[in-house]
Amino acid sequence: MFAKDFEQSNPFSRGHGGFSPGFRAGRGMMEPAILQALDEKPMHGYEIISTIEERSHGVWRPSAGSIYPTLQLLEEKDFIVSKEHQGKKVYSLTKLGKDKADEDKKLHDAVWNERIGSLKNMHAYRHELGEAMKIMRTIFRKGNDKQKDQLSEAIHNFTNRLKEITQEDI
Repeated sequence: MFAKDFEQSNPFSRGHGGFSPGFRAGRGMMEPAILQALDEKPMHGYEIISTIEERSHGVWRPSAGSIYPTLQLLEEKDFIVSKEHQGKKVYSLTKLGKDKADEDKKLHDAVWNERIGSLKNMHAYRHELGEAMKIMRTIFRKGNDKQKDQLSEAIHNFTNRLKEITQEDI
């Protein structure tokens, strides 16, 4: 289930309406990511968020609104426990949580490495396309008729080139 959900989290997929503003985790991704982070050492919520972001090379930064409910669920499943330390709630794996993290590690790592590598490329494409969109908006809003005609031609050529690429053997 984890691999399927991770695959469906593609920010270029139809479910995201094209290019998403950021990576969105698929259902079922959060628990394994948290367990793998806590397998390194006990952490508070912000450290878990930062660890996941670091592991994803900045592609995925889970929100507090997704981390904390999942931490609560993991506590209810007896996979983690929390203790107050210096005014912060620090989470650590239980024996059951360690077993689950070990059980999921190979699949998690394989899926994570494959998807994050792809997502890093998508992140770069999204950045480049964002820059292109800024230029296109400027031409559309402030350009003269000749510039707008050239923009239309450039978009047409780009679209046709993408269609050619999809026809090539992969």
